Amino acid sequence: MLFTYDFIRETFNRFNQEIFNGELPGVVFLFSSSRRAAGKYEYRANRLTGKTLPESRIMRFSKYVDEERNVLEDIVLHEMIHLCIESKRIRDSRAHGVAFCSLMEKINARHNRNVTLKYHGTHDGSGSEAANSDMGRRLAFCLMRQRNGKLALLPTTLQGMFELWTKGPRSFDAMSYRWYMTRHSCFAVFRRSADGRRAYIVEDDFWKAHRQYACAVTMEGNAVRKDPAYQTPEGEELDI
Repeated sequence: MLFTYDFIRETFNRFNQEIFNGELPGVVFLFSSSRRAAGKYEYRANRLTGKTLPESRIMRFSKYVDEERNVLEDIVLHEMIHLCIESKRIRDSRAHGVAFCSLMEKINARHNRNVTLKYHGTHDGSGSEAANSDMGRRLAFCLMRQRNGKLALLPTTLQGMFELWTKGPRSFDAMSYRWYMTRHSCFAVFRRSADGRRAYIVEDDFWKAHRQYACAVTMEGNAVRKDPAYQTPEGEELDI
């Protein structure tokens, strides 16, 4: 199945009502000849006010993508998440940052969708969207509850984890903390560093939505092992 104007328009209007409560503004739909990007959302802002020019909101979809209906719907929905973040002026760390990933995961869970960060299908119909639990590079991070009540995430390399195991959290005024390992793509938005100098403040809701994709670990000599005391996400308390 290929993208058509009628399909794109019908999918956009349906999801706008079912998922976004009819709050998304209108956009112009165009086709592209891109063989790399299945979809793209773009807009321009007024130089003086910084507000988006309504007529500049455009969604482009590749005329070469040939997939099943549900895959095409998820591609449209991916671009609608971009539109939602832009139109509501939600601040994000990057194009597919924390806000994007959080909203994507909520939509997938609540509406049984399979929206992903990147379309990995081929253009002959043999490919498909990658699963949301798609495994990428291994990431270690320390999740800390600071004394001011905020939740902070300190990403690092595996080697950095060994070096920061005891001394790292102390420099961030952590009241309590726990180390995790993950390969989930949504954690890739946090830039890791071996020296652990940078921590990111995250919302409790972000952690609730994504903690199922991370495994608590402990150190045994020079090896990292799953923490035997780690409870399932349903039983885990946020006051770690």
